[in-house]
Amino acid sequence: MDYSAIINIHTFIGFSALGSFWVAALSRKGSYVHRTAGKVFMLSMLVILASVIPMIIVKANEGDIVFCIILGYLFSIAAVATYVTWFAIQKKKAREDYHSPVFKIIATILFFYGFGICIIGINNGSLLQIVFSSVGLVLGASMWWSVWNKTVPKNWYLSQHMNGVAVNFAAVHGSFFRFGLTGLLPIPDSPELNTFAQTSMIVLALILRLWLGRRFLKSRKSTELVNAPL
Repeated sequence: MDYSAIINIHTFIGFSALGSFWVAALSRKGSYVHRTAGKVFMLSMLVILASVIPMIIVKANEGDIVFCIILGYLFSIAAVATYVTWFAIQKKKAREDYHSPVFKIIATILFFYGFGICIIGINNGSLLQIVFSSVGLVLGASMWWSVWNKTVPKNWYLSQHMNGVAVNFAAVHGSFFRFGLTGLLPIPDSPELNTFAQTSMIVLALILRLWLGRRFLKSRKSTELVNAPL
């Protein structure tokens, strides 16, 4: 399959992810609309993630190994964020099940993958790669912190869910501004545009996560002490 054709499919499904994200975001939390839009978003993300695999294969066949490493990292971030977003809610009454071996493995892989991308970014003098690396480092560390932390808020699952939502926000909107706008408007794609789009979306995602925390977690401070299994 031609690389441009894969990008077109990726972008088309991206509109579904973008639309369902905002339907879920603007609807009452826990409502039928919120849950349904969330499921559509999850399905859209799975299709988007599946479309990344042939993109990596095409670039690998072209010998662009560095690009494959970076794209594989972005795939990992989005995949882990999608996992956290979904399973934090599904396992909200079973925290030990949420902290499964799979959870710990992907958290570890993501953290060290982020560390590797940070080294690559420093060596390449790439601000964007360094910024990207911070997402994996923070998400991976936050996942392990949720395992180690023995003072557990009773709505811990909501905090984890928000972490995944914030990262997915950056992934979907960064991709839209990189591929969607350049496809819809006469805006030339460029490394500068990519750096601006991705960095600004990551900053907005951080602001979103902080706002969500203040809005939905600040008033719910009840905690309990647990012996968090490692």
